[in-house]
Amino acid sequence: MKSRSYSSGAIAAFLAVVLVVVGSAYWFWAKSPIALFRGGAVAEPSAAMFVPKNAPATISLLVKPDRLQALRQLRTPWKHRGKSRAEFEGIKRSLLAETDLNYDRDIKPWLGDEITVAVTSLDVDRDRANGGQPGYLVARSVNDPQKSREFLDVFWQERANAGADLIFEDYKGVKLISSQPQRQFFKPRHPSKAIELNPFADAKSPGWASAVVGERFVLFANSVRELRDAINRVQAADLNLTNSVAYQQAIDGLPANPLGFAVLDVPQLQAWLTNATPPATPPQPLAIALSANRQGLLADTLWLGDGHPLTTLEPLSRPVDALQYVPNTGGLVVAGTDLNGLWQQIAAAEGEPLAGTLTQILKPLEEQWGISFPADIFSWVTGEYALAMFPGDDDGESNWVFVAQHGDRTAEGVHHLDEIATDRGYTVGTFTLEGHAPIYAWTKLKAADSDSDLQLAAEVLGVCGSAQDYEICANSVEAIDRALNAPQRGSILQSPDFATGIRLLPGKNNGYFYANWNQSKSTVERKLPIVRFLEVAAEPFFRHLRSLSSTSTTNAAGFLKTQFWFAFDP
Repeated sequence: MKSRSYSSGAIAAFLAVVLVVVGSAYWFWAKSPIALFRGGAVAEPSAAMFVPKNAPATISLLVKPDRLQALRQLRTPWKHRGKSRAEFEGIKRSLLAETDLNYDRDIKPWLGDEITVAVTSLDVDRDRANGGQPGYLVARSVNDPQKSREFLDVFWQERANAGADLIFEDYKGVKLISSQPQRQFFKPRHPSKAIELNPFADAKSPGWASAVVGERFVLFANSVRELRDAINRVQAADLNLTNSVAYQQAIDGLPANPLGFAVLDVPQLQAWLTNATPPATPPQPLAIALSANRQGLLADTLWLGDGHPLTTLEPLSRPVDALQYVPNTGGLVVAGTDLNGLWQQIAAAEGEPLAGTLTQILKPLEEQWGISFPADIFSWVTGEYALAMFPGDDDGESNWVFVAQHGDRTAEGVHHLDEIATDRGYTVGTFTLEGHAPIYAWTKLKAADSDSDLQLAAEVLGVCGSAQDYEICANSVEAIDRALNAPQRGSILQSPDFATGIRLLPGKNNGYFYANWNQSKSTVERKLPIVRFLEVAAEPFFRHLRSLSSTSTTNAAGFLKTQFWFAFDP
C-alpha cells in the first residue's frame, strides 16, 4: 500500500511539474512579449472593411499597445526602463488629456488587438472652394462589448456635462451618437503644424461621432456622414479596402501576422501635406508591414504602382566595393550597380511616385550645378556606384561624395563634366593629395569677404579623382580627402548599424540605402513631406530612431519590394 501510495504521489508530482512547464512555455511563447517576434495577434486588419478603396492613408496596429510596450521594456537596458515606462504612461495620459477618463480603467479592459486609423478622403464634400476638409475614421476592436458600451456612456456623458447637445440616430441597425455643432478637422494648415488625431483629447470639443458595430468594433469619426459611409462599405463590399485588388496584392506579397500594417497613397498624402491640389491619377499605394526581432524593427514595403511594374534587375549578392570609399560618418548612403539601367526603368514608369520623388530631390542640385543627372552622370554609370552625404568638419553645409566604377564611358563622362564647368566660367585645374593620384578641381576666383584689403578666394564647384577601379567626385577637397582615405580610416562598411542591417536584410537585392537619422533627418523631411505625416502618426518611434537600413528587390509580379531595418536608442 505504501509503495502504491508513493507511486501515485510521484505521478501527481510529475504531472504538476509538467503542467507548470507547459503553462510556463505557453506564457513564454503566447503571452510573453517575446511572442511578438513571431507576429501580431491577427493576420490582417479586419477594420479595412470600413475604409474606402481609395483612402489616402490607412494605418493599423495589430497588437495591444501594452504588449508592444512590454516588448520595448524587454529590449531596453535596465537603467533606461524607468524612462521608457514613463514615456508610455505619458502617451496614455496625453490621449485622455482634459477628460476624466483613465486608460487602464476605461479603455484597456475592452480594447482588442486592432486599432485602425484612416484618412478616408482629402475633402469629404469635394468642394475645394471651402477648403480641404478630410474625413477621419478610427476603428478599435472589442474583446468585451459590455465594457465598451459602458465606456461610450461615460464618454458622451462627459460631452453632455461640458455643454454639448447630443444627437442620437439609428442607421441600418447601428446606433450613431454625435454632438452639434461638429468641428471641422484638418483645415488647410502649414505642414509643420500638428495633426489632430485624438477623439478623446478635450471633453469640451464636440467634434466627434461614434458607433458600435455588432460586438466587434467601436468606431469614431469626425462626422456622422463618415460613420454612415463606413457602415455602407461593409454592406456593399466592392466599395471597401478589403476588396481592393491592390490591397489583396499587398496582403499576399507581405509577411503574414504583422505587428502593424499600413496602406498609403503617396501622391495624395504629399498633396495634402503641401496644400497642393490632389493629382487626378489612379491610386499609387505603398503598403507597409511591421515586424520585430531582437535587433530592432523590420518594415517590409510593397510599392503597387498601377500598371507600371519594374523589370527585374541583376541582383547583388553582397555590398558593392564602392562603399569602401564612403566615410563611416555617412548620414545618407545609396549604393548598387547599373545606375543607368535603374534610372531608365524608373523614368519609363510614367506616373510612378518613385520617379516623381527622385526628380524632386535631384532638381535643386541640377539647378545648382547646371547639369542633368540622367544625361550627364547616370548615363555612364553602368557598374558599381555609391552616393553619400555626411557632415562637414566645420558644421556647415553637408559634404557629398559620388563613387562610380570605371567603365567604357567613364573618361568621356568626366570630360563632359569638365566642359559643363568651363561653360559656366569655372577653371579646370589639378592638385595632389599625399599618397593619391592627381585630383581635378573646378574652381572660380571671387572676392573674399574681408574687413581688410581686398582678397581673392577660390569657389569650388566640385572635385574628381581616381582610386583603383573607381572614379570619385565630391563637392569639396575635404570630402574627397575623407573618401580617398576611408579604406584606411574607416568606411561605412565598418559602421555597426550598417553592418547589422546588411546581415539582417535580404542577401540578394537591387541595392542598399542607409540613413543615420540624427544627421539626415532635416534633409529627408525637406525632400519628402510625407515623412512629416509619419513622424506625427508615430512620434515615439521617431523620437528614439537612430538609423535605418534598407534593400530592395522586385517581386514575381514586378513590383518594387523594399525591406527596412530600424535601429533605436534606448
